[in-house]
Amino acid sequence: MENTKVLVADHSKTCNRLMEYYLQHVGIEEKNITMVTDWAEALEIAQQELFDIIILSPYKLWMDPVKIATEIKSQYTEKTPKIIEFTSGALGHKPNEVFDNVVFKPTTEEIFAEKLLETLCMSRAGE
Repeated sequence: MENTKVLVADHSKTCNRLMEYYLQHVGIEEKNITMVTDWAEALEIAQQELFDIIILSPYKLWMDPVKIATEIKSQYTEKTPKIIEFTSGALGHKPNEVFDNVVFKPTTEEIFAEKLLETLCMSRAGE
């Protein structure tokens, strides 16, 4: 898991720090974790680097999480990253429509780790 590359896009720097802690706790190295605070930046970085997991947190009502996840996935031609929606609200779309997993805020370290490992296992099975 130490070579797993993760992109986290959450507007809250506090949530980003918490995500970084959770990710490191399950064995992902700090150098493989990229944190951004908006989706435009996430799209830009996803065009430049390959990630195994992308964690997106919708934070405005006008944002369409399905559209942004679809756009990110469309940028990849070979190995498509698994995308986890990290949300505090009700889903406005079908579960797993584009997202590979969902984690609801607030969460615990154990639940987050379980969802992350579950998603990574999906990724490994598809390789």
